[in-house]
Amino acid sequence: MKKMVADHILAVMHSPIVEIYAAVKDREKMISFGQGVPFFTPTKDILADFFESVDPDPYIHQYSPDPGLDVVRKIVAKYLSKRYSMPIPWENVLLTNGANAAFFYLVSTLLNPGEEIIIPTPYYFNHYMAIQIAHGKPVEVQTTKEFQLSPSLIQRSISPKTKAIISVNPNNPTGAVYKKDVIHDVVELCNDHDIFLISDETYFEFTYDDVSVESPFALNPEKTILIGSFSKVFGISGWRLGYIVLPSELIPEFLKVEDTIGIAAPTISQLFVAYLLEKNIDLLAKHRHSLEKSRKLFIKLLTESDFFDPIVTKGAYYLFSRLQHPLSSHEFAIKLAQKENVVIIPGTAFGENYTKYVRFSYGNATEKVILEGFDRINRFAKEN
Repeated sequence: MKKMVADHILAVMHSPIVEIYAAVKDREKMISFGQGVPFFTPTKDILADFFESVDPDPYIHQYSPDPGLDVVRKIVAKYLSKRYSMPIPWENVLLTNGANAAFFYLVSTLLNPGEEIIIPTPYYFNHYMAIQIAHGKPVEVQTTKEFQLSPSLIQRSISPKTKAIISVNPNNPTGAVYKKDVIHDVVELCNDHDIFLISDETYFEFTYDDVSVESPFALNPEKTILIGSFSKVFGISGWRLGYIVLPSELIPEFLKVEDTIGIAAPTISQLFVAYLLEKNIDLLAKHRHSLEKSRKLFIKLLTESDFFDPIVTKGAYYLFSRLQHPLSSHEFAIKLAQKENVVIIPGTAFGENYTKYVRFSYGNATEKVILEGFDRINRFAKEN
């Protein structure tokens, strides 16, 4: 019988979130510290006002142009120009079905079979998977003990086949915010070797303790490809709207891929984000205090537990913790889901060297849920 699945797809890692959620025995009792979504969403009055404001013209139910609606691209470009204190031409801003789609379209555009992208570990697994699916080779480079990028290790990993380096800042899965001098050094590497720096800044607004993000895009827009999302800051992950800022010469080729796979970002989602930006609606500002409380509680519980050794970082809404337990992180996560209906993500999802780490997402949990979840986690850890 013929092999029905392509060899390179068989070699792609499986999504760990799908696997762990499948292990949960009782979804009604499930507590998830797994998927990275915020707890807040747009309120009913915001939604009602938006839908009342939408022109009932049938175009809202149709495809937009592949790059997105021009009027929305201009609004997003204005938003980004203000963020980075620099003019960003709206023609270089493309709207996509989320940041993951933007990344997949990009690597499909850039990579010839066997060409390389340097991906610091622990990595965001969907980036790793996308490179594999695009017939590329992810080249893993270790970060420091504090999960900072290591320019010296990155430099040693650059080869004639290297097309780009990935930076996720603030980071998923670690929550690390990269230091300014580190970002400057990596930008210089990209200049010296004529390669792109792909800067995923989905969690740009999610920082704590007066830490700010140094964006490579603001330092070198010619060699930096900026990717971002509105899913987190507006609590609208299901609306699927992200963006990418591309050099002009890449746009026609990028649109070939987008048109083939996604055609265009949802029209109604584009209009909703334009509405939120134009109205200066800042949902994160309204909920930042609650998010900070959840972060502090999570750090306290992890620190007090006999089973975890957290590495405290200051960005996103993730904590990447060492697991002080006889079980591997994968076994721990699977059995925890089966026995206690609690979801965490094993470190091996973010690199094979992280067999004794787990990732917690505190973005989608209230204080009550966090306390209940940790009671279950500690009970499971003691019994096993």
